[in-house]
Amino acid sequence: GDRLYLLGAPTADLLGSAHREAGFSAGRPAVPAPNFAAARAEIGAVLDLVEAGLVAAAHDVSDGGLAAALAEMVLGLDWQRRLGARVTLPADLAELTLREALFSEAGGFVVAVAPERAAEAERILAAAGAWWRPLGEVTAEPRLEVARADAPRARVAVDLADLAAAWRRTLPELW
Repeated sequence: GDRLYLLGAPTADLLGSAHREAGFSAGRPAVPAPNFAAARAEIGAVLDLVEAGLVAAAHDVSDGGLAAALAEMVLGLDWQRRLGARVTLPADLAELTLREALFSEAGGFVVAVAPERAAEAERILAAAGAWWRPLGEVTAEPRLEVARADAPRARVAVDLADLAAAWRRTLPELW
């Protein structure tokens, strides 16, 4: 399936995040410091990939962090066939807890690129000057799986039907 890339490094600063607002405790009680140069490089990298015709899908990492971005990508639109994803968090994020890595709202993007164009995409990403890492791949299996590079057997996995049901159930409760 398509290759997934993460642009923009998560941080442990979770104050003000949807995760903390939901009542969970994780990360440092600080708001991520804005890094305009990093944001400019990340946006530029995504634009370069789009202009080269390489982006099959893209999502911002914002409210809810990487976890929400991945969930929204695999759930797609109601009438679309749902595809899963197998994700391994990059090794250089090992200093973050799983919650910090998944729920950081420091910004960034997740992009999907066809496997036959991955090398071209990686050249563009390297030239853009943004922090980026390979994240995983899209799968035909309707499941979202997330593991850490330093503990690949400790995998979080959820079936998309369960994820979609939780998504639909939660939205009315919030509004």
